[in-house]
Amino acid sequence: MIDRAKEYAASQQRSHSRLIEAYLKALSENDKLRVVKEKIRKIKVIVETSDLNDKIIDKALSSKFSDFVDVLQYYFATETNCNILITIILKDFKESDMPVLTPDEYLQSLKINAI
Repeated sequence: MIDRAKEYAASQQRSHSRLIEAYLKALSENDKLRVVKEKIRKIKVIVETSDLNDKIIDKALSSKFSDFVDVLQYYFATETNCNILITIILKDFKESDMPVLTPDEYLQSLKINAI
């Protein structure tokens, strides 16, 4: 009987531990979302957003780009009259007709133009 009681107590403790762990994970996910939302709010002050439309999707579907997400970004940029495409992976935009810069290159260009 004592062994059963110990086993039951241990199982309850594991169960409570799992609940606490799940709660903490959910809490940390909510914290991450809160931080992301706050960053988006700050960015929205200095950027303009546009809608992805059928024209952009049709161009992307018939493109030579190998990565569909990249080609959506590219045609979105061209259709919204962007002058520069900023990405961390330059090689994905070999087919680009517009300048493609890394974030560091873009920031450096701002410093040069400010002089």
